[in-house]
Amino acid sequence: MGVPEKLAERMSMAEQHEYLRARFSRRTMIRGGAVTLGAVVGGAFVPGATAQAAVPTQATAPAAETVDGALVAPFGRHLAYGNDPRTEMTVSWQVPVAVKNPFIRIGAHPWDLSRKIEAEVRSLYTPAGVGASGDHTQYYLHAQLTHLRPGRTYYYGVGHEGFDPAERHLLGTLGTFTTAPAHKAPFTFTAFGDEGVGYHGLANNALILGQNPAFHLHAGDIA
Repeated sequence: MGVPEKLAERMSMAEQHEYLRARFSRRTMIRGGAVTLGAVVGGAFVPGATAQAAVPTQATAPAAETVDGALVAPFGRHLAYGNDPRTEMTVSWQVPVAVKNPFIRIGAHPWDLSRKIEAEVRSLYTPAGVGASGDHTQYYLHAQLTHLRPGRTYYYGVGHEGFDPAERHLLGTLGTFTTAPAHKAPFTFTAFGDEGVGYHGLANNALILGQNPAFHLHAGDIA
C-alpha cells in the first residue's frame, strides 16, 4: 500500500508524502480508487470490474512555462545527512515553476562560495481529479554534497539561471549546516511530526531552537 520500493529509492520524504497523499486521499479512494464492487465502463455498470486510481505521473505533464529566473525564488529547503554524516549532506528545495540550470554553492564563508554544483530536478505531476485540485506540477531539486570535512560549518546557497545566491543582494538567502564530528561526542537532537501552522507552530519552533540541537528529525505532515 506504500510507495513502490524502486520508486521510493529516488524520492525524498517530501515527494513520497505527496505521492501517498495524492494516491490515498479520500477523494481519490471514492472517485478513482480500486473498486471491487464494480466500475462504470462505456456508460454501463460492470460488476467485478476494477477502476484504477489515478497517480502522479511525469508522462502526461504539460509543457513547462518559461519564466524569468530572476523572478523565481527557491523555497521549502530541507537537509539530510548522507550515508556518512561526517562528510555527506543532501540539500533539497522546491521552486514554484520550472527553472533552468539549478545549482548549489557552498563555502566556509558567505563571501567565498564554491563554483556552481549542478542539482537534479525531479518534477511531480498530479493530474486533475486526484484530490480536490486541478492539474498541478511540483518541482523538487536535489544536490548531494560529498567529501566534506567533519565537524565543519558550511554556508550554502541554492539557485538557478537568473538567481545566484553569490550575488550581494541575495546573500540573505544563504543558510548553514554543520557536518558530524570526526570522533564520538554527546549531542542533542529534536523530533516531532504534524507541526501545524500559526502561533503554536512558531512557539514550538522557538522551543526547539532553544535546545540548540545538532539536527531535527521531522516525521512528516509539516502543515
